[in-house]
Amino acid sequence: MAVRLGEQGQPLDAIATYDEIVRSFGNDPASALREQVAKALFNKGLTLDQQGQPLDEIATYDEVVRRFGDDPAPALRELVAKALFSKGVTLGQQGQPVDEIAIHDEVVRRFGDDPALREPVAKALLNKGVRLGQQGQPLDEIAIYDEVVRRFGDDPAPALRERVAKALYNKGFTLGQQGQPLDAIATFDEVVRRFGDDPAPALREQVAKALFNKGFRLGQQGQPLDAIATYDEVVRRFGDDPAPALRERVARARNGIGFTRLIQAKTETSPEMRTKQWAMALDLFRTSLEGCAAEARAMVLGNVAYASVLLGDLTAGQAALQEALALGGEALYDATLDDLRQHPIPEDQPMHALLQACWAEQQAGG
Repeated sequence: MAVRLGEQGQPLDAIATYDEIVRSFGNDPASALREQVAKALFNKGLTLDQQGQPLDEIATYDEVVRRFGDDPAPALRELVAKALFSKGVTLGQQGQPVDEIAIHDEVVRRFGDDPALREPVAKALLNKGVRLGQQGQPLDEIAIYDEVVRRFGDDPAPALRERVAKALYNKGFTLGQQGQPLDAIATFDEVVRRFGDDPAPALREQVAKALFNKGFRLGQQGQPLDAIATYDEVVRRFGDDPAPALRERVARARNGIGFTRLIQAKTETSPEMRTKQWAMALDLFRTSLEGCAAEARAMVLGNVAYASVLLGDLTAGQAALQEALALGGEALYDATLDDLRQHPIPEDQPMHALLQACWAEQQAGG
């Protein structure tokens, strides 16, 4: 009943009902009633989270642990693990990363050897890794991701396969940020090798992300043809998938193909080949706009502007660039300057002049 009240938009009534359960049965030693009390407290904590009351939420999770932390009953151990994990997440959201990490460590300490609680342990480790990365500890972060793979890499449970895929993807991403592109690419390949044929939506998303980031790193390594082939693989595998997360990855891959083609065309000696490649790039950018996420729109519009200007359409280029700068601001301006520095050619001059003019106009208007 209390859960239903929460679902029906009556959180205060739900909390009152949970409190009534605890008041009525909190001291009853019967196993079935102890489980109901633990569930009531845990669900109360979740409801308090939804109500934006983190301190009361944490206090409620602490109550779960205080009452049931030493109980060997499997159902109660699971609820204690969930309460601790949820407390850790909330502490992180409240800007207490060190305390969050300590709570995740407690989950692993208490339940790391329990085969029935592998999922909350995997979640705690993965979250700890993410938080270590945010704290500027990449080596420790990577070590935790390796621990997730070591513990759960051969587990067939879908929830654990998802955690392993995320750990590997995160490891690859962090390796790339740490200036280890070859190791990053090898890790992205491992994601594809392990999970490339899995139809689970969560795993398809990780595979798409791994392939896209592999393509990005290949481009940075001066391997444009391999980068394009990898982006093409994203489109081939996921181009018809309606899932929003995958549509966004496909859009980014098309943008990646287009940008790589645009830059490579600048090294061509044949004017006809340049124009052909730039036209193909512009088509890809326009298609990418149809599926890209809001945060990527400025980047893609900037690429539309660049390709349009290279093809001699200053009017279309100006319109796209003005919108891109309005969305992306100085970061987009700086990124476009970086693009213009790649294999500079005389045909870049109109884009450079347009960029300066549009940026000055925006600065004056802002």
